[in-house]
Amino acid sequence: MISIALILLCAVLATSIVLTDHPVPSVRSWGGIPTSLEEPSEVQKPYKAHSIPGRINFVDFDFGGEGVAYHDTEAGNLGGYAYRTDNVDVDVGTRSGADVPVVSHTYAGEWIQFSEVQVAKSGTYAATFYTSTTEDKKSFSVLVDGKKVATVYAPNTGDWHAFAPTSVQIPLTAGKHTVKITMDTGFADLAYVEFALAAPTSTPSGEYGADANPTGNPIGGGEGYTEIISPNDPRVKFIVDTRDELLSALKNARSGDVIYVEGNANIDMSGYFNVGVPAGVTIASNRGEDGAAGGRIYQKRLFSDPKAPDLRPLFITKGSGVRFTGLRIDGPDTGARVSEWRSGIRVEHQLAEIDNCEISGWGGAAIVFWGTGSATDMKDGGYVHHNNIHHCQGSGFGYGVVTYLGSVCLIEANYFDYTRHSIAGDGSAGSGYEARYNINGPHATSQNFDMHGKPDPSGSGKIAGDLIKIHHNTFLGTEPVVAPPIVIRGVPRVGAYIDHNWFYYTSHAPVWQMNGKGNISMTYSLIGENKTLSTSGPIHYVSWDL
Repeated sequence: MISIALILLCAVLATSIVLTDHPVPSVRSWGGIPTSLEEPSEVQKPYKAHSIPGRINFVDFDFGGEGVAYHDTEAGNLGGYAYRTDNVDVDVGTRSGADVPVVSHTYAGEWIQFSEVQVAKSGTYAATFYTSTTEDKKSFSVLVDGKKVATVYAPNTGDWHAFAPTSVQIPLTAGKHTVKITMDTGFADLAYVEFALAAPTSTPSGEYGADANPTGNPIGGGEGYTEIISPNDPRVKFIVDTRDELLSALKNARSGDVIYVEGNANIDMSGYFNVGVPAGVTIASNRGEDGAAGGRIYQKRLFSDPKAPDLRPLFITKGSGVRFTGLRIDGPDTGARVSEWRSGIRVEHQLAEIDNCEISGWGGAAIVFWGTGSATDMKDGGYVHHNNIHHCQGSGFGYGVVTYLGSVCLIEANYFDYTRHSIAGDGSAGSGYEARYNINGPHATSQNFDMHGKPDPSGSGKIAGDLIKIHHNTFLGTEPVVAPPIVIRGVPRVGAYIDHNWFYYTSHAPVWQMNGKGNISMTYSLIGENKTLSTSGPIHYVSWDL
């Protein structure tokens, strides 16, 4: 079966249609929904009115025919189910997670449209799309009134008849809108989308900055952290304190195993790169236990090391569910003038967790998320929490945590200092992060939180990823003047939502936007050490880039 990559977020579905090997069902009504007998027309008109909040079935796109209400690259209804009389491919069958006919056999460039979508109330809506595909990295775009507002990545459900939800957030204004769904890749089946008002950030009223920390563990981890793994834990299968023992344990470990690094260990990994950590394996030590610093794994520069450009990390994930906890992971470059990239941990799979570690000296980045993509929850994309990350400040890079190629992650209750950027993203489609309850020390050399700009795939301007959430963080820095706490270097495709932070910085507005204007919501922030409350903004718009 070849399907359309589509779990969308709006009521206008511009759908594409692709040949697949779906079985052809008998002609009948489905679930009490009457079959439409109206012939296609050259005049666009709604098949039915749609309301938000509410549900939109993708098969209920407008009347109007090819190039008017939809675009289909193949003649005839390849799905074989006579729900409608036009050429869009509609299929039905035994399905899990869908109780309506579905738009199927989709190709890149196909689209469907809904011209009468009534939004009851302005706000940010959680749009949950039900789709199926047996392939990875399939996506479609959502457009509202002709403007792209989101990209939806359909998860691989392993079976064309198994449908799974994917949620995105979309800001909508009250009133009537046109919604269009355009297939980026094709090869995904589309069932329906449900819109609900997104709940506001759930924290006690009046709490600002990282002091609102509700996690039960200290910001930055260490002493007082409660999730420390003991060497007596039955999951511990290997106890190591040398490089050879660590490499041997990684070679033999299986999912669920813990490799425990002795608290007094100093493991020299100089000259070693791309050290793989198998799926489901944890490397742990005792940072914070009775004041312990945690076992140390470090890397120095060797004359024989490859020269720049060199993006190879020390550790790299080899599957999902990898965890690093209670360790010290030290790199060779603590200064700000280093111009060669070194990184500590590179995450290429979802469900990774890095917690209660001290990570420093990585001129490129302490932690890199690389092409993980398609996570329906930031935390599933990766979870970085209760770490002390510092002295990562290489020239032109220098990141605490950075997301590349559509990656997302949740970054919570960390202490950052002496970085160029504590958190950054490359701005690519699908990329984003949620940062909450973090403290940013006063010694950053550039903006603390950053999202780069990328050329908009639609052809004009720059995007800055998809969804960014920044709330309940404390930014202690006041200098340099050209290093504001937050810089968004384009227009996020879903939005940047910034609230309940405390900014010491007063030289300019604490949030800057470059290469465009819009899709940033900044509310309820404290500005200055005297905690002046700002209920809206300020945002500084600049025409140049950093």
